Amino acid sequence: MRWLGRSGSSLSPCRRSSARSDGENKRTSRIVSPAACVSYMVVMARKRFTLPAGHQFFIRGPWPARQHGQGPGPTKNRASAGQFPQLTTPTPFDGPIFRLLEERKYAAAYVRGGRIRVRLASTYLSDEEKGELTKDEVFQLASTGGDPASLMNSLGLDHPGVSLIDCVFSGPDAGPIAVSKFHEDAYILCFTCSITDRVKERMDKKTCYIQVSDIKGFKAAVDQAMGYESLAGRVQYTGGSNRGHFLKSVASDSQDEYRFVWPVERAREHPPYIEIELPPGFSGEIIDL
Repeated sequence: MRWLGRSGSSLSPCRRSSARSDGENKRTSRIVSPAACVSYMVVMARKRFTLPAGHQFFIRGPWPARQHGQGPGPTKNRASAGQFPQLTTPTPFDGPIFRLLEERKYAAAYVRGGRIRVRLASTYLSDEEKGELTKDEVFQLASTGGDPASLMNSLGLDHPGVSLIDCVFSGPDAGPIAVSKFHEDAYILCFTCSITDRVKERMDKKTCYIQVSDIKGFKAAVDQAMGYESLAGRVQYTGGSNRGHFLKSVASDSQDEYRFVWPVERAREHPPYIEIELPPGFSGEIIDL
């Protein structure tokens, strides 16, 4: 694989690495080079990319280091807080929050204590918007200066195997457009912020729900069971192209979602769901829909 940089200059293939030297604490801006790719973890697919004449491609960094933690329960897999920076910020919400479930037996653990399942976000990814399924899971995109879709498509950078971190594109007909985009899986535990007719219609397979008022206490309990701290907050919805763990399309706004998110590296090494032990007393009763 070869890169064609500014004015057609040839660049060597990039390799993925999580290592950063001590001299990288200073924020920099540079045209992409092999060294930049190594330092800033730009993950490239095995395909050929070219930059048309007159285009420039910059990368800026670094980003803050993320904490790593021990993977949960009997799986013994090492999970982490993710290899990429978070592009969206959870929106605070005081609660209460509600967990909708298909059967009362699944709700009992929230009242009496017991094991609950936490699933990977990718298991909710679908071509249709229905129930808990959405088209937005896993994909993360933040851009400023314009819609990057057509530009990335023309440069061959819309491939799912390509991750861009704080890149700036400019050319004769576009830019500067700042783009970060990547795919990141995570274990998620989903609630809703309201019990409305829209939520009930969307979650039509659910038969009951529980209410959690002590969100901070619940977060502390599930974080302890998972082995590392979650990101938690209310999901926002947008008509634009940006996406994140806490930013979805308006097509999903009937979920009115609050979620706990534990990003993971190397998602294929993790099971689609895990079970964690929940102490009793986080919900007072099971309510039928």
